[in-house]
Amino acid sequence: MAAGQSLKQSFRLNYDGLYLIELTVDPSGSGDKEAAETGAEWVLRGGTREIARGVAPEGVGGPDESKSFTRVIGQFLGQARKEYSLEIKFSRDMRSLQGAKPRLKVMVSGLAKENLDAASVLLFSIVFICELFGLILVGVGISGKHKSLPV
Repeated sequence: MAAGQSLKQSFRLNYDGLYLIELTVDPSGSGDKEAAETGAEWVLRGGTREIARGVAPEGVGGPDESKSFTRVIGQFLGQARKEYSLEIKFSRDMRSLQGAKPRLKVMVSGLAKENLDAASVLLFSIVFICELFGLILVGVGISGKHKSLPV
């Protein structure tokens, strides 16, 4: 993709929360530096309405846990089951990165994912405590039924 050209992609989100727009390239030597220096302008739309926009200045990125190189271009709050379209215009010529297999990703932020995990643990704990309390009540009811109270 030449500098100044736009890339547009539609997608549907799975969760409510904070999402990151990332550019990821495989390790290729110079591709890492080029990806880090790539600036981008982006616009997120829900239908015809603009939801968010941003500018990623040329600058910072780094290796991620899979040894690929990842650059966060932007972030936005998204809603589950809604259709969005993302348009990105890069400030540099991206054709030189083709060997590094560049990929654009829209991912749930790590913080949002931790909150989802914490919510599932909380839900499990609540269900467990309610079941335990129910068993205690059944036990009290059964033991009270077998014992007669003095009159």
